[in-house]
Amino acid sequence: MKISGAGSIYNILFTDKEVKNYRDVASAHEELNKVLYMSLLTKGVFDAERGMFCMSTAMTKEDIRFGLDTLETSLREMLPAIAEEAPELI
Repeated sequence: MKISGAGSIYNILFTDKEVKNYRDVASAHEELNKVLYMSLLTKGVFDAERGMFCMSTAMTKEDIRFGLDTLETSLREMLPAIAEEAPELI
């Protein structure tokens, strides 16, 4: 898994490659981003379906902690799906 972006806007990409250009992004396992999106959404965290997140100065430390904890929980729950779809990431 890689994270790319600038400033407060970033993307989570399910890839083991270095992300340098749009081809690297396009080769990531997009279906896993959809699974992550639904998992986070059902737990109260909204991101873009493509794995894009945005931090804001309006967010409190508690908001950020909730988001990070929820992301960790969702990724742990996704381990079987990741192992099946993208075993190179395990």
